[in-house]
Amino acid sequence: MSYILMSGVILIFFLILRFVKQKQITGFGYKSKLSMQNLTTWNEGNRYVSNFIIVGSLLSIILGLILNYSNASNIAIAFYINIAVMLIASLFTELHLRKLFNKDGSAK
Repeated sequence: MSYILMSGVILIFFLILRFVKQKQITGFGYKSKLSMQNLTTWNEGNRYVSNFIIVGSLLSIILGLILNYSNASNIAIAFYINIAVMLIASLFTELHLRKLFNKDGSAK
């Protein structure tokens, strides 16, 4: 059950990140060298990664509920899936940012 709570907290965090545009680069959000170049790259990186994590968190909650009610003893499977979603989201976000922006953060 704690796994479902953790996925719910992650979901809320990224829903906020998805729909609230930040006015400055803060400690709250997706951080990478390219995403922190300027405010435009920062907001685009946060918007893009949030889409992945929101879907991944919803799937994790559903999987956690299924495992919880089926008395499955190995909830670690759901945890590893959540970690994999975050890694994949980071990879695709970096590819997306590189497609839209130069290394200095200017638009292509």
